Amino acid sequence: MTGVQTCALPIYNPATGTFDVLVSGVSSPEGVREVLLPTWSSAEGQDDLIWYRGVSQADGVYKLTVKASDHKYSTGEYHVHLYYVGDNGRMVGVGGTKTTVSLAAPKGKLTIQNNNQQTGTFEVVVSEVENGYGIKEVKLPTWSSAKGQDDLIWYTAAKQADGTYKAQVNLRDHKYSTGEYNIHLYYVQDDGRMVGVGGTKTIANIDAENIKPIGKITIQNKFVVGRASCRERV
Repeated sequence: MTGVQTCALPIYNPATGTFDVLVSGVSSPEGVREVLLPTWSSAEGQDDLIWYRGVSQADGVYKLTVKASDHKYSTGEYHVHLYYVGDNGRMVGVGGTKTTVSLAAPKGKLTIQNNNQQTGTFEVVVSEVENGYGIKEVKLPTWSSAKGQDDLIWYTAAKQADGTYKAQVNLRDHKYSTGEYNIHLYYVQDDGRMVGVGGTKTIANIDAENIKPIGKITIQNKFVVGRASCRERV
């Protein structure tokens, strides 16, 4: 049997923890029913071995995207072997390649916007979000410097359509403290671990007329009492 194949060098993206494997020049006298790409990291032997199927592209190249998250987030050397399943059902080995995988350190940019002194609110925006270990949640612990961390709140930022994350801070929830505010940034990774990314500070104030007690009173379970009528019996 003769076969021709070319495994392109994997195109790796440490920010997403993924790499692509391309198989071109695919041919075999027995035909090619499937292109299989068993892949594993060297970290713990073949404990993370996965038999992938290459997906045929319009140009005849077969493509595979490997995620480090599917391989226990292992870094270092990865092995990618190549097998064909012929039209007769027989599987034959064709070749293999290696690549080195690293995962990007967590990154993120904090920006304060819409700092409104009349309402005593400001927004925290997290952009340029990256982490090779994935991002399950974006946390923003926030507190005023007035009395240490007595007003600390861990905000969960909401993901926006443009890929940024946003949270609104209301001074009312921080005992109406004014002056310097501290905002730190943490990611909860896909593996459940929490990592610190960075932090920033801002100055926040609120107009005196807007510092007042607030509350809402509601009446429920209101009963109507009517007159009872009695007839005298003879």
